[in-house]
Amino acid sequence: MEAGCGRASAAGTVLCVATQLIPDSVVAVTMTPHVTTIATRDDKNRPSMCLVGFVRIEDDREHVTCFVTERPGGDTRTMLTASRRVALSMGNPATNENYQLKGTVTDLRAMTDAERAHQDALHSQLADLFAMMFPPELVAMARRSSYRPAVAATIRVDSIFVQTPGPGAGASITAAEGAGATAPRAAEGDPR
Repeated sequence: MEAGCGRASAAGTVLCVATQLIPDSVVAVTMTPHVTTIATRDDKNRPSMCLVGFVRIEDDREHVTCFVTERPGGDTRTMLTASRRVALSMGNPATNENYQLKGTVTDLRAMTDAERAHQDALHSQLADLFAMMFPPELVAMARRSSYRPAVAATIRVDSIFVQTPGPGAGASITAAEGAGATAPRAAEGDPR
């Protein structure tokens, strides 16, 4: 069944409404400095996790491209292709708004120069934000950390969960909540 299909009309026919899975609230987090990790498992079901430089919501609002830090030993691609199932946990540290996106890796490729520049700008903004929240030694460590090299992983999102602390934590965000949402303008410096 297509996304957005399944609601029956009064006559009993199935209606299909174009929906966009990823709502504006999730898009908004990706347009600010955000902290993201990606988790998956290998072919022996051993968990694996690493940092993501940034997440970009694609125009179809069903896919995201994330820029996954290459792990020591160069096994990032192997990690992402073993099961292709992943979970992205992302949040805005300034507002504590957090989401988990689950889906399937559909493509892996090298980052472009424009994507690297955008990632560097967001990393610098994130370090500046940390300077207002954390002791200087932690900020210095954040500024020294690197999201390079990185691989671009495109993921088809199939479910989203609220992870913001509070009574709504763990709630699923359905495709209907993303329906009709309009894509915001790309952030300044977004390489699209």
